[in-house]
Amino acid sequence: MGSAFRVVHCSGARKSFEQALKRIPVRGYCWRSERCENTWFISHYVYKDYQKLKARDTERLGKNWLRIEVNGDER
Repeated sequence: MGSAFRVVHCSGARKSFEQALKRIPVRGYCWRSERCENTWFISHYVYKDYQKLKARDTERLGKNWLRIEVNGDER
């Protein structure tokens, strides 16, 4: 069994995100908030039946991070 956390680098953002909640075949992407103490935000979940990280997942994670952490829009 591999590690449950892996660092993901997203273009357009100035930080690394933590990819977590790794349970085959579902993967959840999340990060630890810099604004809210002791808070993790879940970006999204995907059904993952492939090995490599897809660019669209890192792009979606980066957009969600910018929307929540930078713009304060938690919807």
